[in-house]
Amino acid sequence: MDDLAKRLGVRDVVYSATRMHGYTDWTERGPVIRLAISKTEGRRRMTLAHECAHLLLNPLLDPDTLDVSSGVAQALRHQSNQLLDAQGDIIHRAGERIGIERLCDLIAFELLLPRARARMTQVPDAGALFSLATEQHVSATLLVHQLNSAGHNLRFARTARLPSGGWMIVDVAGPTGPWRTAALLDERSSSVIESLRAQDDAHMEVVLDLAEPSPASAWTASVVRRRQSAFALTGRGTASP
Repeated sequence: MDDLAKRLGVRDVVYSATRMHGYTDWTERGPVIRLAISKTEGRRRMTLAHECAHLLLNPLLDPDTLDVSSGVAQALRHQSNQLLDAQGDIIHRAGERIGIERLCDLIAFELLLPRARARMTQVPDAGALFSLATEQHVSATLLVHQLNSAGHNLRFARTARLPSGGWMIVDVAGPTGPWRTAALLDERSSSVIESLRAQDDAHMEVVLDLAEPSPASAWTASVVRRRQSAFALTGRGTASP
C-alpha cells in the first residue's frame, strides 16, 4: 500500500503537523473520506467505518431534521438499546450517556466484526488473537472489544519498552483487573518479556506482576513480543453459539 501510494504520488493525511487517522472532507461533489496511508490496514478500515457512521447518522442527528420516530431511529433503538435525546448529539445506552464519536466507534465495530460472528469465535492465546485479527482485517484491540461484547471475558494489554530496559503497560482493553495504564511491570516480569523473541505471532505463557506490591497483582498471560512492544492476553472465550 505504501509503495503503491508513493508511485502514484499520493500524500499522507497531515493536519497541523499532526498525523491523523483520517477525516471527511466536504466537497462540491459531496463528502470525501480521506485516510492516512501510513496506518495499518486495521486502523484504516476502522477510520473508514467510523466516518461512514458519521455520514449515516448526520441526517438523523441534525436537530433541525431529527425524527425519533423514523425507521432509522427505530432500528438503532432496536439493535443497540440506544435512544436519541432531543438535542441529537447524546445517546442514551443502557443508562449511559455517550457522545456521537463513541457511537460511531460502536457502529464501526459492528460493521467490521458483527457480534454474532464474534460470539462463535474462540481465542486460546495471544498468537491466535493476532492471527484472527489479520484474517478479519481488524486491529487486535477491536477484536477483543467485539469478543467481549459477544460474551467473552478477555483482558488485553500493550506494554512498551522503556529506555531503562523495563516494561510499562500503556494500553488496556477489556476488564482491567490488576492491569492499568502507566503501570510498571516488576523486574522479573520485564526480564522475561525482554527475553522473548520478536517474531510473527509466537506466544509464551508468562506470569506477570506489577512493580508495586499488591497481593492480587500477579496473573498469567499469553504474551507476544513485537519490536519495542509486547502484548499480553488473559481469559478464555466463554461465549456459546
